[in-house]
Amino acid sequence: MAKLFVSYSRRDSAAARKLIEAFRSIEQDVWVDWESIPPAVDWLEQIFRGIEEADAFIFMISPDSIASEVCKVELNRAAQNNKRIIPIVLRDVPPKDTPESIRKLNWTFIREGDNFEEGLAKVKTAIELDLDWLEEHRRLQVRSLEWHRKKDPSLLLRGRDLRNARHMLATATAKDPTPTDLQTTFIQHSAKSERNRTITWITTGIAVLSLALLSFLATEARDRAVTAQTAEAQQRQTAVSALTEEAKQRQTAVAALTEEAKQRQTAVAAEAVAVQNEIAAEAQRSAARAQIYLNRPGELYTSTLLAIDSMKRLPSDEAEEILRRNISLLPAPVKQFAQTGRINALTFNSQGNTFFTASADGTTCAWNIEEETVKELFCTLPGPAGVNALAFNSDASLLITGDQTGLVQILNPATGDVLQAFQRVGPASAQTEIVDVENSASGQEPTGIPVRNISIRPTRERKLVVTYDDGQTPIFDPLTGKLSARISSVSRPNVSGLSPNGAWLATGSENGRVSILNLTE
Repeated sequence: MAKLFVSYSRRDSAAARKLIEAFRSIEQDVWVDWESIPPAVDWLEQIFRGIEEADAFIFMISPDSIASEVCKVELNRAAQNNKRIIPIVLRDVPPKDTPESIRKLNWTFIREGDNFEEGLAKVKTAIELDLDWLEEHRRLQVRSLEWHRKKDPSLLLRGRDLRNARHMLATATAKDPTPTDLQTTFIQHSAKSERNRTITWITTGIAVLSLALLSFLATEARDRAVTAQTAEAQQRQTAVSALTEEAKQRQTAVAALTEEAKQRQTAVAAEAVAVQNEIAAEAQRSAARAQIYLNRPGELYTSTLLAIDSMKRLPSDEAEEILRRNISLLPAPVKQFAQTGRINALTFNSQGNTFFTASADGTTCAWNIEEETVKELFCTLPGPAGVNALAFNSDASLLITGDQTGLVQILNPATGDVLQAFQRVGPASAQTEIVDVENSASGQEPTGIPVRNISIRPTRERKLVVTYDDGQTPIFDPLTGKLSARISSVSRPNVSGLSPNGAWLATGSENGRVSILNLTE
């Protein structure tokens, strides 16, 4: 006979009573809340105990039971205790709307139009499958929970009970239900306690044998002394007695110190366990309350705060799931939008009402912000490669971009029109030239080396500093392309920046090297 816990919605009481009577007719012991909760007791605690002491957990699926918070709490408790969960469908529910713990299982259909006897037979088969293991799992879980709550060492397993439990743990990994973490901890503590008792008995036996040996040697010494001379024997006897008494006193002192140390260790461990249990209990209560508040109108923040409190006290999958779900329901940012590629650079104008984005799809876009409204001003057509860098001149009359192919474009920040476009040409290993893409007649091929960073010298409006991936940093006029200086670095630059007065250029490389350059010389 298996012990069953039946979870159902009150709106399915008639169907539930019919099934419960059928379970009893096939000699199953059924725990049901309308019979098994005494008056004036904590009903939720009694339900938890009923689940813990059951061999199998019957969940009656209907739209009402799936929506019931109490049914969810009962189902979560059964899953936490690794109970064999048997779903029975009373009324159809889309599988996607059901919790993961029952969605993955085989369902038995006992709806109004289904064959009741056939469905009952399937449930009976599911209940009695490997019944011996099912009962052993329940018995061990009940003992583990009792030990976990009381922390009484006398509740630990011993002897044959411990050997059987360890064998069960080693052979039951592929069975349903699987052993719980608490069962594993319970068996490990029991084994450790058994080992400590064995060591204590061995130590005591050695001490008794040592004392017996000392007594025997003392007696032999006394007999030899009596044979030689009575007076000498008396003196030796007195000395032996004194040594024996001293040894006993030392042994008593050692035993007292050992017992005191054990008591202190036990007290410290008990206090730590009590504190941890209190933390776990508070965390569990907060998680349970967060689950209850989750679907109450206007209580989303309350549920979120309770879930956060539970995670701070003791992180758990249940609290994390609630917190993730709540965060997804919290208010979203004022505005979100996307370009088709990764955003490589973003900068605001000096007034703070317009910002520009550079994307890996080769586009550069401008956006205007007014109060909580974001309006697109323009987006350029996709270029040949991703745009890596953006920069303004001091009066925001020019917008400069640099892309993955080394192309530098001068744009009108109001319209996005291209005013000028420049490329490095010539061999990549040499000091290359800057040419106007539109008017170039050199016939030389672009180097194709990516732009890493762009800066404008604020003290001299028409000095553009472009840092390329190979360490070359030419300084030229953004409207004519005329070079004023060439700077080279032996290491590959990762970032660069100009000082506010435009006198100093700093570059940082991937190998950790920082270079400071004086642009006034």
